[in-house]
Amino acid sequence: MTGAYPMQATAGAAWRFYWRATAKPTAAPDVVFGAPLSVTKTLTPLRAAGTVASVAADLRTITLNPAIGASSRGLVGDEGAAWLDLGQGGQFPVRVATFTSSTVLVLAEPLPTRPGNGTGTIHWLTYYANLTSGEVGADVARRVPWRVQWTAYEGADHQGEPRHDQGLLDVVTTPFSTGVGHEAVLDLVPMLADMVPARQRSWERQVQIALREVVGWIEEALPRGRFVDQLAGDQFALVHALLAAHHILQGHRSVGYRRDEVDFYADAKLEFARQAKRLRWLDGNSDGVVDEGETDVPAGAYAAVPTSLWQESDYTDTTPTVVR
Repeated sequence: MTGAYPMQATAGAAWRFYWRATAKPTAAPDVVFGAPLSVTKTLTPLRAAGTVASVAADLRTITLNPAIGASSRGLVGDEGAAWLDLGQGGQFPVRVATFTSSTVLVLAEPLPTRPGNGTGTIHWLTYYANLTSGEVGADVARRVPWRVQWTAYEGADHQGEPRHDQGLLDVVTTPFSTGVGHEAVLDLVPMLADMVPARQRSWERQVQIALREVVGWIEEALPRGRFVDQLAGDQFALVHALLAAHHILQGHRSVGYRRDEVDFYADAKLEFARQAKRLRWLDGNSDGVVDEGETDVPAGAYAAVPTSLWQESDYTDTTPTVVR
């Protein structure tokens, strides 16, 4: 839901913008979209804050009073990023792992220190703004800048810390997607099913991280004036899944896991080199239709592409590794 990359809206359709704060904002900020959208929207918290009645001795179990709404109880795991404000007891970035009842939640990790005060509020950090189809516009518009200027809450006696988030939005005919998610990664490497960390519900975050890198590879290969949303994204599904598996295993290697004979990164690069040599569809006019000359585009269509991308000697011609 949050963190999608590249940020894309479909031309002529309503769209929801998501933003995740890194701390509790002092007030709901605005998101400002540049031209041609030229729209300003006030962001709304995805879920209302909860009132904290106590923090248990395990520093993970938190009791709320009154009970929190059912919709808020859905914000756990991957979407459970929150800010625990215990007043003089401290400010803590936390991840909600689960709710055991309408009044009790459990954090993914214990608080780093025992707070001097066990009462306060918990604020979910995801905000949103809805744009109508008219505000999005009917025309393709890439690299539309957006910004959120906000102030991070630092306590009742602190003026807060000004912060500024920004990014780019692409309004396109067909948003780019490889179709890869948690299940696709497990289809490739089933053993990863037992390795999901407690603070997550799936590998979706790592899938999103890998997508950023895949998009970067594609953008490096495409000539000026061509964009990822003009491609059939499913052509790069295996590249994406291999790279996601690489990032997952790299995270485990950092804490001592070893499986050196498996190199998903090299496999991903090899598969990318194969697919990028002939794109199944390059929708050069962004009309969402496969026109004559837009299928099976050969490598010769690229101008000023890094030659190293196309050197077969850089890769070993082997079948990508699949671990059962």
